[in-house]
Amino acid sequence: MCLGLLVVFIVGSYQPIPCQADIANTTDLDMGGTMSNSSGLSMLRADVGIRLVHTEEGMNASVVGQFSVISNVNQTAHLAFVYPEYWANYGQSYINIEQQIFVNGISVNYTIISWENLTTYNFQTDPTEFGGTWIEGAEFVLFSYPMVADETSLIKVITEAYPMENGHYSYFSYIVGSAKTFGDITHQTVEMHIVEEKQFLEFSFYPENFMTVSTNDTGTTATWDMIIDSSCNVSVVHFRGKVSEYVRVLPVPYNVAQIVGIGGSVVIIALILVVVFVRRRH
Repeated sequence: MCLGLLVVFIVGSYQPIPCQADIANTTDLDMGGTMSNSSGLSMLRADVGIRLVHTEEGMNASVVGQFSVISNVNQTAHLAFVYPEYWANYGQSYINIEQQIFVNGISVNYTIISWENLTTYNFQTDPTEFGGTWIEGAEFVLFSYPMVADETSLIKVITEAYPMENGHYSYFSYIVGSAKTFGDITHQTVEMHIVEEKQFLEFSFYPENFMTVSTNDTGTTATWDMIIDSSCNVSVVHFRGKVSEYVRVLPVPYNVAQIVGIGGSVVIIALILVVVFVRRRH
């Protein structure tokens, strides 16, 4: 009977702990990409300046985009671009976002809508132009304004997003492929400037196509200068910063209490067997 109880005790103490995912902590911010649903619209130029400041608290993003748009007819143009999309696999689930839109120096109102609702405004939505199907879960800024035929309008978008909490890695992406929704071609420049108030262990920019990198007293700048048309294979430009070392922790099959419990049970069984063996000898 004693042996039977001991066997039950051992079986009950064997409870393997499920392996938990062991992954690096990352934060990711994606934005940009002016897109059109109106025929007869062309975006002649798109010039975007991005300033990423890395501090002890995290990374702050300041983005100023200027877009030169022209129409060949009088019309009310409907434009949209990706509202800053923040994602983190730990910690905070949101960041502060401030945004302003100006057309020819006049502030305009905008509405934030989902990817699905873009189709109700006749936008042709193709995730491949935005760098992946993740865009289907993003939100968009939608605004309208009247355009006069053959007159160029200057759209200015100012965005502040802060802070992206420090993890092991910080990512930032700006979408350029949405310029394909306009007619003709777009001369696109993106200047991404990194300021390290807190130094990254390392960082990189990609893709390397159309990119040059320079440094000055304030930081490092990557500049992409490209022509966006149907043949352009660049849809997104990226930054990746390594904030801290990531050391993988291997999963442990048992906790200390379980190991002690099993070890103790084995010792007790051994002692009882010794006692039984001695009694039988006598």
